[in-house]
Amino acid sequence: STIHSLLVLPLQEIFNCRIQYVGRFSVKDAIYHEQFYELCYRTRAGERLRVVLVMGEQMLLRAAGLLFGMDFYEVNDIVCFAVQEIAQNLMQRAASALGRQPDEYQLKEGRFLAQAAFSALFQERSPEYSLLFHVGQESFALCIDQALPPAA
Repeated sequence: STIHSLLVLPLQEIFNCRIQYVGRFSVKDAIYHEQFYELCYRTRAGERLRVVLVMGEQMLLRAAGLLFGMDFYEVNDIVCFAVQEIAQNLMQRAASALGRQPDEYQLKEGRFLAQAAFSALFQERSPEYSLLFHVGQESFALCIDQALPPAA
């Protein structure tokens, strides 16, 4: 399937573990100590893309640790950088798989969101893609939206 080839396989390569696509993510899905990280991208032509990663804090710290080969015990600027690097790697792989330039989407902003801000993002309409994944006993989600209003 497309989700498997564009997301699951690259994520498994990045994290070196088995990742299972479960289905559509809903705010009712429990993710222990969830953190919301929003990444906003733009193409040279002005197209916009938003990806929100919903991941438990411990999983987020482990992901950063895998990237840098060290342990993290709290979310800090280095962990934020790791999330951005992982997302950029995934974006480049997906673009290449779709026959697009790997650097077509450039990161413009990355930031953590509070629960209320995350809910407000999708209050009027759901994201185009809202995907839930399992890694062992833990879960994480990706909310992806291309149909964004023009930037102010």
